Amino acid sequence: MEVLGSILSADFAHLQKDVDALRDASIDGIHLDVMDGQFVPNISFGLPVIDKIKSDLPLDFHLMVRNPEIFVSHLANEESPYKRSNFKHSVTLHVESSAQIDDDLELLKAFGYSPRVAINPSTLVAAIDPFLDIIDGVLIMSVNPGYSGQAFIEGVLNKAKVLKEMKPSLKIGIDGGVNDKSIKLIRQAPIDYVISASYLFNAKDMSLAVDSLR
Repeated sequence: MEVLGSILSADFAHLQKDVDALRDASIDGIHLDVMDGQFVPNISFGLPVIDKIKSDLPLDFHLMVRNPEIFVSHLANEESPYKRSNFKHSVTLHVESSAQIDDDLELLKAFGYSPRVAINPSTLVAAIDPFLDIIDGVLIMSVNPGYSGQAFIEGVLNKAKVLKEMKPSLKIGIDGGVNDKSIKLIRQAPIDYVISASYLFNAKDMSLAVDSLR
């Protein structure tokens, strides 16, 4: 199981330092939670911060925004440092955000990204049907999106098996409330990667915390 570290719980005054700390803890990738204060009530960071992040690890862009096409266009721009890079960075759009994300997913795929969708705890798995032929993965939200440190919603794990039956090649992720306790439940489901934020950044030893989730 891959472990991705979310910078949602990082110190934004020393963001690069915390990104480097995740790398030194042998994380598998960096998860970027982009929030616009509209799709979710919280605001995290936007394009200026995204472009300043330097990492030699795969990046996973999670767009919790009302108009994802703005960010998708930026990532697909000829000057973007991420498109067609040494890594196949992933970009995840919420099925709840817009009825037009199929065009955005196609554009991401054309520019070398791994296109994925996310579904909130209350969203039915059937919501991904229109995008099944385009996407490489599905991120199952195990908390209501927008804030770090929420309690894990165990019931969403049932979605993982259904998704694998729909398309076995899908990479299935879990995001929200991932820690050394919830990982015992997560391991019982066909999950390929997990996202963790506060558990990693609050740990006395981040490397040991990462290992505990594998």
